[in-house]
Formats: sequence, C-alpha cells, structure tokens
Amino acid sequence: IKMLMVGLGKDTGAKIYHRAIMKYSFDQIIASVLPVIQSKLPVLFGLAIIENAFGDVAQIQAVPGEDFIKVEPKLKKYSFKMMAKLPIRDIDLLIVDEIGKDISGTGMDTNVIGRRDETSIEEVRIARIFVRDLTSQSHGNACGIGLADFTTKKLVDKIKTRETYINCLTALRPEGAKIPMTFDCDKDAVAAALSTCGVDDPQKSRIVWVKNTLNLEKAIVSEACMHDMRSSENTDQISPVKELVFDSSGNLPLFDEWAY
Repeated sequence: IKMLMVGLGKDTGAKIYHRAIMKYSFDQIIASVLPVIQSKLPVLFGLAIIENAFGDVAQIQAVPGEDFIKVEPKLKKYSFKMMAKLPIRDIDLLIVDEIGKDISGTGMDTNVIGRRDETSIEEVRIARIFVRDLTSQSHGNACGIGLADFTTKKLVDKIKTRETYINCLTALRPEGAKIPMTFDCDKDAVAAALSTCGVDDPQKSRIVWVKNTLNLEKAIVSEACMHDMRSSENTDQISPVKELVFDSSGNLPLFDEWAY
C-alpha cells in the first residue's frame, strides 16, 4: 500500500503523503486514498516477500489488489515478529559501526533502535547512540544521522549535504539531517557518551556494539549485559570476555575484526 501511494507516486507522491502524515494517521490516509488509487490504477496483485532475522526469505505470498487492506496488516505483524532485534532492550550505549541508505531508509532501522528523531517509539531503551561511519554505498547521503547522539569527524567529512537534504526534506524530516556531537576519535566519543548516559560507574555500563541495524546475527556486549544474554534462549556466547582496546589513534577496530 505504501508503495502504491509513495513509491509509484514518485517525488510528488512522497511529498503529498509525507505532508499528510504530519496531520493524519497512516490508517486514515489509507482509508481515504487507497480506494481512489485502486480505481485509477490496474493493480492486479502484489507480491509480499518477508525476510527472517538472517536476511533470508521466510515467506512469499501473492495478494490480489482488492485484498491488500485485509492481508497486509497480518503480513506486517508477521514480518515484525521475524525481524532481527538487538540482543537486549535496556542499553546505556549503542555503538553502531555504520549507517547508510543501503542499511535502512533512515540510515538506522527505527524499529531496531526504538527511536524516531530524538524520541523513543518502542520498548527499547537506549540512552546514547554512537555512530562511527557511513557506508560507501550511501554515496554521501547521511539521512538519519540525526538519530544518533555522537559521531566521528570521519563520518561527517563524507556527508554530501545536497543528497542528504533532499532526502530529509522530501520525507518532511529535517531533523534526520542534524549533525550529532562530533569527535576526532572513537575513544573521545565513547567517553562523552558514557559520561552522559546516567551511569555512576562506567565499568557497569550496559554497552552493545553492532555492525549496523541490518546485520544483527552477532553483537559485542559489555560484562554488565552478560546476565541478560545468558538468560536468553536466543543467544549464545561465542567468545570469551576480553578488554576493549583502542589503537594509538584512539579508535576501535572494525566490528568484523573484533567479532569474528
């Protein structure tokens, strides 16, 4: 349904419906607009492809055009159940190696991090988010960087404002282009994040480190998270506890270098 309204509507459709969502709920928009679209477009069917937490296809279902409004909500509920999630829901600091348009339309998946703009929208509590880099496939579009609290100069130097602004303005979300507090190295950013997340003893901070919000098969967590991890039936410890080490420039290794 969203693809009918926004996708096939291209730039004009995106602007109209993003503007409408500021005043009306998505359900209200669907109820008033979908019948008009279906009366003017020969939509025979849609093909729903649902992925599991590993990015593999879990279900494929063809849905007749006239049944979209009845079937899609059920498929969406199932897809949310299947999607990858962070290993714990109460986090002081989330470190994300990379964001990008190839990861999510919002750079970081808001369903994963539980944030939209600076507010919480899910049961996930993340006090601070530190983003380290922007994917090369984003080609400088840093839409969604505003969801983070801290970032690096390396990422900011890659931002192409024109591409980023067009994306955020079209979505009526200029806040998505806000630049977080920026540091020259990871060590300074982590120190700043831990000093502002409300934890008295940084050694007891609940830290989760992931590659991005799309690849969540593996995560690095601090010792304060270990109890939650061990009590979960869906997680396994695959490496021993080891000290987090910064290099001579004050930077962490890449997630893949540390986790594999």
